[in-house]
Amino acid sequence: MTDRPATAPGADLAALVGSRICHDLVNPLGAIGNGLELLGLAGGAGAGREAALMAESVALARARLVLFRLAFGAAAEGQRTARAELVDALAAATRGSRLAIDWAVAGDPPRARAKLALLLVQCAETALPRGGRIRIAAAAPDRPEGRWTLHAEGPRLRILAPRWEALAEPAAPPDITPAEVQVPLAALELRRQRRPLAAELGPERLALAF
Repeated sequence: MTDRPATAPGADLAALVGSRICHDLVNPLGAIGNGLELLGLAGGAGAGREAALMAESVALARARLVLFRLAFGAAAEGQRTARAELVDALAAATRGSRLAIDWAVAGDPPRARAKLALLLVQCAETALPRGGRIRIAAAAPDRPEGRWTLHAEGPRLRILAPRWEALAEPAAPPDITPAEVQVPLAALELRRQRRPLAAELGPERLALAF
């Protein structure tokens, strides 16, 4: 009998829906971005300030969709995620914002591992309403297959204890909002991968090990 990760009923189906939505939206956004670039090269109406703002918005939307696909989409066993894709998407999604995210794990991680990390990144984002820095790294740099750490720092962290406590319980709190859906999903993924979570929460810093 093999020791397989625990899976909540319907979790895989919901992840497939997330993958489908993100996949179907990324391609048309890419086409819009290419069209704006061609208009700019041609010196037409698309060469102005308005077109530049539209291009920036398209790039941001594409980056967020890539991250959503990785965080909320399906993660097949044995599948890996390119490190370059993670780094580029995180940089594009935070460009111009007060938040910086440093992906310091070497190599191409297993897709499921990247999924969990990105769900926890979004949990940490909710604690940084005034911006700050998030860093994901391997606890032992020469052993990226072992425990990972997430450190977040910023001014006056917004720590809602019930939400962080919910990471230990896969059941979603009854008052969960759409902006907080990553919390129960991260709890489910921690359980599915059988990874214990250690958390240290402070007024200007939080640290997670998983």
